[in-house]
Parts: sequence; structure tokens; C-alpha cells
Amino acid sequence: MVEMAREERLSGVMPALLTPLNGDESLNKAVLRDLVAYEKSQGAKGFYISGATGEGLLLSMETRKELYKAAVQEIGKELTKIIHVSDINFATTKYLARYAEEVGADYISIVPPLYFDYNEDDLYHYYKAIAAEVHIPLMLYYTPAVNVELSSQLFRRLTKIDNITSVKWTMPNYFKMIEFQNIVGDKMSVINGPDEMLLCGLAAGAVGGIGTTYNYMLPWFKEIYEKYRAGDMAGALLVQKKVDRVISALREYKCIPCTKVILEAKGFPVGNAAFPMKRYTQAEKEAIIAKVKDAGLTI
Repeated sequence: MVEMAREERLSGVMPALLTPLNGDESLNKAVLRDLVAYEKSQGAKGFYISGATGEGLLLSMETRKELYKAAVQEIGKELTKIIHVSDINFATTKYLARYAEEVGADYISIVPPLYFDYNEDDLYHYYKAIAAEVHIPLMLYYTPAVNVELSSQLFRRLTKIDNITSVKWTMPNYFKMIEFQNIVGDKMSVINGPDEMLLCGLAAGAVGGIGTTYNYMLPWFKEIYEKYRAGDMAGALLVQKKVDRVISALREYKCIPCTKVILEAKGFPVGNAAFPMKRYTQAEKEAIIAKVKDAGLTI
């Protein structure tokens, strides 16, 4: 029953929420409110807050805390709220984990420790120490951006920690995703990360998906999920191809700044990505919008 309840909380599609910023990189609460309301109306099952898409590691401590609290309030109690709390400083990560729980997160999420080279024991004790700080579940964030390999043996050891219950799988290796599930059994759920391969992830055992482009293509991702769950693999594949035409059209651009451009065009003044991320010129913004329209996206 616990396993079924956990999977229910993580099933479906959840935007990796963008963080609307003012010119001074403070949080734009008004736009955050509008964006969350929009995503809820589009069928979001929950939200992943302050991750890579949310620029969490580029934001000040105060802005991160303000974002956690405001996002939880706007999302409400019914939808799943996953807050990414990683920082290069261990004490800060612990503090943010406790703060996320305090303001109402359902899950915290962390990447492996950053920058330095760590062995399997180091990683195990890091995850164990963060998990011990909170009374809510911890979602591992497995991403190529950090360039840390999580071994099968490490996953096996982590199943012994009761509140490490899921993995956000942003790796493109679906053989390893299946291998992971064979190792952990029903001890952890896996959530698909790569937007362009949601259907692959579902077929490989993911219970849902979290993604950046869900911010502006959520109905299509919801349709992929629902068609797959209904057994309509051919229909799901057709929608995945629609999604992938848009993603392919944007491959020359930076993901997060580009996503902000598209949301601006949809009427959400989310601001620029945090420095030093790319800032597009007006001509570049117009080119981005033209490309996604040509690829089939309605703005």
C-alpha cells in the first residue's frame, strides 16, 4: 500500500517549474502565481521546483527560500511539490532541505555533491546524511549535468535508507534505467527526465515525467502519458513525435533562456535567465518563436 501511494504521488506529468525573475534577479511573485495557475489548468500533476530549469543553483539563498515558500503556497496541498535543495556547501544543502520541509514540500531532491571527485562511500554517506535531516521522502536527481556516475552497488545500498524513495532519471540510458529497477525492486520509483524521450521512459518503467518543455507543451506530454497508460502506444508515439519536432527546432539554442523566451511570447513575463546564462536579442527571440511555430507549436 505504501508503494502504491508513493507511485500515485509521482505519476503523471509535472513541469520543472521555471523561476520568473525581475531585472535584479529577485523573484517575481506575481508572474509565478500566474504561471503556476496556468500549468495547473493545463493538467500538471505536480511541480519540480528550483531544479536546473528553475535555476536553483544560480539564485541567492534568500531568493531560493522565497521561491520555495511562494511556489508551495501557489501550488496548494492537492498537487505534488518536489523541491530541489542542492548546494555546493553541505551545510547549506542540509539547511535548505529542512526549510523545504518546513514550508510544505512533499519531497526534497538533490544531485550528487558538486565539483570534486567522490567515491561510492562518499556518495552513500552524503545521501544518508541529507535524508536524515528530513521526515519527508528524498528524490535522487540523476543527471549528466553533474558528471557523476551512480553505480548499481550504490543504488542497492541506498534502498536501505527508508526515505530515499525515488529517482528523477535525466540520463538517456534506458538500459540502465531498467537495470536500476531490477536492482531496487519496489523500493524506489523512477521518474523520466528527458523530455524528448518521455515515451521511452514510460515503456522502461517510469511512473511519470518531469521536464523543462512541459512549461509550454504540457497538454502534449499529458496526452503521451494518458495514451501510454491506456495501451495506445501508436497514438502516444505520434504525440511524442510532435513534441520532438519542437525540441529539434530548438537544438541550437540554450534550453532555459529559450524556454523563457517562449513563455514570454505566451504572455508570461518571466524575465531573463539568471546571469551568466545567455540573454537573447530581440532578433534571436523572434527567430526562436518562428522556429517553434514552424514546428507546430501554437503560441
